[in-house]
Amino acid sequence: MHSLYRPVAELMEQVAADVVLPRYQNLAEDEISEKAADDFVTIAELEAARAAGQPEGEEGRWDFQAIDEFVVDTSAALDCLPQVNVTDEAATKIRLGNPVIVRGRDAPLEAEEACALSRGRLVAIGAIEQGMFKPKRVFTA
Repeated sequence: MHSLYRPVAELMEQVAADVVLPRYQNLAEDEISEKAADDFVTIAELEAARAAGQPEGEEGRWDFQAIDEFVVDTSAALDCLPQVNVTDEAATKIRLGNPVIVRGRDAPLEAEEACALSRGRLVAIGAIEQGMFKPKRVFTA
């Protein structure tokens, strides 16, 4: 594994937790639209949109409204992972870092990576071991 993998992954997780997720979770209904699976956005497009919406003299300050049109629902990024729907009670346990039993006839028994959803909202990313979802990264709200 490349020596930069862990620091870059940690930085991405920190930015996602501190910046992206709070903004994403507070989007209004009219600020969300569907994107096709093959509708990719380049770094150049993001930088151009950000620069266009950036007030003069405030270089380095992110104006997230300028790039909102590029936001894709979190679930689109997680489509490749097994998804487990959990009850509100189980979601609370997961958010506290506790494992929960995965129920249902279609529930996977084992998965190195999976995500838990409650009422269609992302609760956590983790692993399924011996029929239990064990959270690794928990999302609040």
